[in-house]
Amino acid sequence: MQLLRNIITIGFLLISPMAIADFEVSPAEMQVCKVREGRSADDLNAFFLQANRWFETLGEFDWWMATPHYRRPNEYAWDFLMMGFWPNFDEQMKGLSAFYTTPEGRQIATEYSQVLDCAGTVHFNTIRVREEKRPKDFNQGFGHMFDCVMNEGKTPQDVAATFQKWNQYLDAKKIDHNVTALFPRTGDDQMSPGAFKFLWGGLFGNVAETLDFLTQDEAQTTWANIIGESFSCEAYDRGYFFQKVSQ
Repeated sequence: MQLLRNIITIGFLLISPMAIADFEVSPAEMQVCKVREGRSADDLNAFFLQANRWFETLGEFDWWMATPHYRRPNEYAWDFLMMGFWPNFDEQMKGLSAFYTTPEGRQIATEYSQVLDCAGTVHFNTIRVREEKRPKDFNQGFGHMFDCVMNEGKTPQDVAATFQKWNQYLDAKKIDHNVTALFPRTGDDQMSPGAFKFLWGGLFGNVAETLDFLTQDEAQTTWANIIGESFSCEAYDRGYFFQKVSQ
């Protein structure tokens, strides 16, 4: 569980369902995984190819693998994150029903566990804080993740309002990238109240432009002044290569 607490991405943590009632949310889940001993990348790719043929029957479901790139020495004892996203809760339950109650779904689950060793599952609600302009066939990108905490007395609504101020600044500067927030529902009950994480990123070109923009004193000062109203973040970020494995 400590691993899950260290890497749960993209979101506000330990917020009650009532606190996010004003947001349009969609469900998702995440696992931390490593390739089992004796297995290879070829085995993993073969599994994804087979699983994709089955996933086509599930309707709207996106499955992503996030491989850590920037990280502290010896920080992770796993290879990557596996994250699945649905557009709504009805689609999520349809997918989980097919996964758990059909012979095809149970076979996929068996083969999944034979190739990957995954630690637990965290279910969460996601909101899109900022949306990047992307091509429809977008299937890989890069993202940066930060640990943050809300100031005393602040709420997710305050954080959302703060992000909107930052969005207006980025729009004026013509800077484009994606920001997604996550609210865990089940699977992790040990995070401190008020703690959250956010992930920004997207297309490699947009990430490069944003990184260059963020080296400017004005951008750094504006960011610090805006977020100081409702939350603070650690300076260290974790970088991930995101690859969509559902086609």
